[in-house]
Amino acid sequence: MVGFGIFGVAVVAMSLLELGNGTLILDGVTLVMLLVAVPCALLAVARLDEKLGGKNRGFALAGVLCVALFLAGVATREPVDAPSVNTPDDSAQSNEIDSVVDEDYDYGYDPESAFDDEADPTSDSSLSSGGGARRIPQYEDERWQTTVPELVAVPESERWYNARDHMGTTCTVVGPVVNVYQATDEAGMPVFVDIGEGYPSSGNVTLVIWAQDIDPFLDMLSDVGDGGAWISVTGYLNNYEGMPQFNTSMSGIEFTWWTNVS
Repeated sequence: MVGFGIFGVAVVAMSLLELGNGTLILDGVTLVMLLVAVPCALLAVARLDEKLGGKNRGFALAGVLCVALFLAGVATREPVDAPSVNTPDDSAQSNEIDSVVDEDYDYGYDPESAFDDEADPTSDSSLSSGGGARRIPQYEDERWQTTVPELVAVPESERWYNARDHMGTTCTVVGPVVNVYQATDEAGMPVFVDIGEGYPSSGNVTLVIWAQDIDPFLDMLSDVGDGGAWISVTGYLNNYEGMPQFNTSMSGIEFTWWTNVS
């Protein structure tokens, strides 16, 4: 009987520690062990209660020890690393990403042309002189990968990874353009500009430009599709199914963009 009690106490103690530090895996074997160990541990606590003169002193002591073991597990829990920035996954939007222009609707923007042009060769900030190896810039925040002074000076509140804090308000969001695509199979043929992270990542911010509103955006769309572009958008940031979204049909949009950003 003493052996069963020791077994029960040991298993329960280990389970509490693992529960506290987040490493407890409740598989079939662990569940069976707990179903056997808990009654054995209760018998051991009952025996302890008798030796302490009753009045639930043993159970109170056991409760304090359980809490202490759990807190000890919490104290030894390793911190979880922050998730890295995801790259756009075009396949996740296969129902929307169709960059073929509808020949029956001429609205002055060719989505394919945004990806065909070569980058401006005048930008040489990412290369070392003398034909040496490419320099890898160091950033204070990996989510904000630019050394352009104007962009480095952007307040934290306006950076793309904090956009969720401003949904439902008129605000400014600044970030890298990670994708430009057009849903030609949808009514109104909207053009989507993904900022920060690709849809449907939790960090994604989308600018939706409807064909009827596209004229003021044509120069920007032609430039930002090459890659290495950043954009600043000011307007009403809508909460669209839990995702932050600017929409030209809901409010006026002000915007500025930068190309060849490094």
